[in-house]
Amino acid sequence: MDLYYGGARGEEYFRSQYTDFYEYTYPSVKVRVLPVIDNPNNNNQLDPIQVMKDKMSDPNPPDIVMTNYDQLPLLIADNLIVPLDSLIKKDNYDISGIALPVVETMKKMGEGKIYALAPQFSTNALIYNKKIFDDAKVSYPTDDQTWDEIFVKAMHLTKNTDSKIYGFSFSFNKSNSFYSILNSYIASSGIQMVDTSSKELLVNNKFWENCWNKIQELNSNKTFPNYDDKNENEDAKSLFLKGKLAMSILQYNELQELIKEMKATKSGLDWGIAALPAHPENPNTGGTINLKGLMAINSKGNNIESAWNYLKLINGNEWAEVKSRETSFLVSRTSFIKGADNYNVKAFYKLIPSTKPLEESMLRSNINLLHVQDIGITKFNEVLQGKKIVKEALSEWQEEGNLILRNN
Repeated sequence: MDLYYGGARGEEYFRSQYTDFYEYTYPSVKVRVLPVIDNPNNNNQLDPIQVMKDKMSDPNPPDIVMTNYDQLPLLIADNLIVPLDSLIKKDNYDISGIALPVVETMKKMGEGKIYALAPQFSTNALIYNKKIFDDAKVSYPTDDQTWDEIFVKAMHLTKNTDSKIYGFSFSFNKSNSFYSILNSYIASSGIQMVDTSSKELLVNNKFWENCWNKIQELNSNKTFPNYDDKNENEDAKSLFLKGKLAMSILQYNELQELIKEMKATKSGLDWGIAALPAHPENPNTGGTINLKGLMAINSKGNNIESAWNYLKLINGNEWAEVKSRETSFLVSRTSFIKGADNYNVKAFYKLIPSTKPLEESMLRSNINLLHVQDIGITKFNEVLQGKKIVKEALSEWQEEGNLILRNN
């Protein structure tokens, strides 16, 4: 059985992660692991997805391919991978124990069908400093709060005194950028930035205006750390550890690193975790997802049954139990996720991840979308700097962006 994978990691790492366990369980089946691009360092001009498509149609095609969130829809569109629903039904393969974000992301990418499975994933949640909330007599965040409710708390918690406290950060590193705001706050509404059929920008409307006005208000209140300020040279993680940041969005792996650091320094910081806030019109959606080990069966492969047995095992309970000790990613089988006794780990898999505003498939069909997004960044920064009002900035962005898209 042949398996193609991308990425910079070598075969030894890949085998230790994904194939050794299978070959031990099925000793009669040997897995041949092959990189999509033989030498990535010397093939920067090659398009990995096109190379993968070509190899999947070879006379001796791979049986399984490892792909990613952005590439999978492109393989589905070309009928290069096998829908798994009938195989799942035939074998009564239990997917009810797989985390909601993983299953729903698969269905979203397959327009209701499941074409791939991922044994591990990472999402984001909201971390908060309990002492800051207690001192301000503000209630802790909960799993079912809206963005507006969280922003109200953030405004109350912000202190613009010598003992500065920031109320909120959109990321746990040194960034409160347009991208982090776009991919968390705006994307969770489910609203589209671009009409995928007409390729027209859809930002000059009341929703975008309200969102930008809210961010401008919070920014004026100095609710967010301003990393463009030369006096602010600490990232959100450092600010949080020092009790200068009330709330922040963070990835699961960032939480694990934080826990390690707090243990090493014997920090007495009292903290909690809640699910990300949501928009009232889309209450079950929020955050982003990173799928590790996302694999699909090549529709042109010669060993579909063996390939399906492989996917079942790697996404099953036995594998999840072994890998549950890792801390960078959550296992997709929720009964093996650790941490529930110490904090609200379910917050990381309570919501359905947002669709990215600009999917790779859209960018491939219209590369000028990146230029259009850059215009949006410029307009957004002009609003924050007080150079433009929101309505004017959005109108200009849509007009200038559509001019580029129409001339593509």
